Amino acid sequence: MDVQGQLDGPSGPLLIEGASKLLIEGTSKLLIEGASTSNDSSQRESASDDTPPTSVASSTRPETVKLTVDGKEHTLKPRGAFDDFWRFTHARHAAFVARASGAAPPWSPDPVLATRGYCNVYRVLDRCSQYLITHVIEPGSQEPDELVFRVLLFNAFHKIETWELLCEHFAPMPSFEDNWNEAKYNGVLSAAKSAGVKLYTGAFQKPSPRVLPLAHASHMALIAAMMNGTPNITKVLQDCTSLAECFVYLQSYPGMGPFNTFQLIHDLSYTSVFNFHPGDLVIAGPGSMAGLELCFGKSVNRKTHEAAMRWMAETQAEHFARLELDFAGLGPDKLPMEALDIEHTLCEFSKYTRERPRGKGSWVPREGPPPTENLPKAWAHPDRKIPRIAPMPKAAEKQFIVDKIYEIDKIVERREKVNRGRKAVEYLVHWKGYGVKDRTWQPAKELLEDAPLAVKEFEDAHKKKTPVKKTATKTTTSRSRSRTRR
Repeated sequence: MDVQGQLDGPSGPLLIEGASKLLIEGTSKLLIEGASTSNDSSQRESASDDTPPTSVASSTRPETVKLTVDGKEHTLKPRGAFDDFWRFTHARHAAFVARASGAAPPWSPDPVLATRGYCNVYRVLDRCSQYLITHVIEPGSQEPDELVFRVLLFNAFHKIETWELLCEHFAPMPSFEDNWNEAKYNGVLSAAKSAGVKLYTGAFQKPSPRVLPLAHASHMALIAAMMNGTPNITKVLQDCTSLAECFVYLQSYPGMGPFNTFQLIHDLSYTSVFNFHPGDLVIAGPGSMAGLELCFGKSVNRKTHEAAMRWMAETQAEHFARLELDFAGLGPDKLPMEALDIEHTLCEFSKYTRERPRGKGSWVPREGPPPTENLPKAWAHPDRKIPRIAPMPKAAEKQFIVDKIYEIDKIVERREKVNRGRKAVEYLVHWKGYGVKDRTWQPAKELLEDAPLAVKEFEDAHKKKTPVKKTATKTTTSRSRSRTRR
């Protein structure tokens, strides 16, 4: 493959020709100076909500896009940043191609892309996705329960080092049949946390379902509930007739918000547990919502996010062609981006527009071999080629049932936090049966509902400046037994 050809645009090696300034004004205005495929620096456009975009590319860029959502027609108005999204997409993937080919850095002529970290255009090419495929899914047992268990475990942390930590203690790798024990897994993770090991990655936020004081214990309880249910998660997923049905089921568990559920489904899609077209489901996360607003201004909203991303996926070849961008595609078949990849890249594009004004960063070469392009073996199934986009079913009934009570040993501290101009009180709780390092800050509102006596004793003692007495007041929280209602 011609690496230099991938790096160069129609007028030379630049991501956005002459784009020397990208500024965000408020939350909805983007000013792009010289953002066009022309070398004429006098060509400028304002992509504000009130002024129609005009540029060299405006004669070919769609002025309006008609979308039908739930039987109603919506009109989107692409702005100048819409074309810049495709330029960014082309340049980011060209950088991947260059690095994967073994070329020496820098892998992009754009100083920001060359020195700052961005996820790949294709979700499957990201480092964690590649590791999930080659080290978690494909080496071990291909029994459905084993596949689902390993993906759930990896997805809970989305950190390679945490998976390798568990592999060290449960060799050759974690297994639902051979070595799964909630208490033992919690013990390994708690010991690592106490030793200062970071179990989670900040790049992939995975909120805890908060069913236990510790985040990792909550995630282990959640996995136990999913795997031990009747029927269990594997059976339910295999019986689903669409990804939308899978989505609604998974979202019924605590801690499973829309975007986290979307990410888990696509991690599971690298396995053979179910076989749906990858474009059957797309959910907009906060980053992609910001990217869509850059591209379409206020003409796009929550009702049209998913439809807009599907339209972008369907028409991508047209946009690359009119902007004279030779997009490499995915794998030997040069597969186009699916809607989920558009979502993925919109988030990175939004980040790029924020970081470009600050200029290049300090480049630090990543150790190790060039990135890989391993596609899941499960993708070869013929059913994957048949789109089955389905409307979202009604929300499923919640899965967790309270069956165990955890006790507050004592409240040891109080603090006030200011969030978006509002004060919020939190208490530092020492949990009975847990150590000092396992203390957690809990919202006062929750404790006043679950353990009002503990709060009163702390406040009374605090006012008198006397030692806080222990309390046997209990706070109820969910445990790992579940019941599935279909």
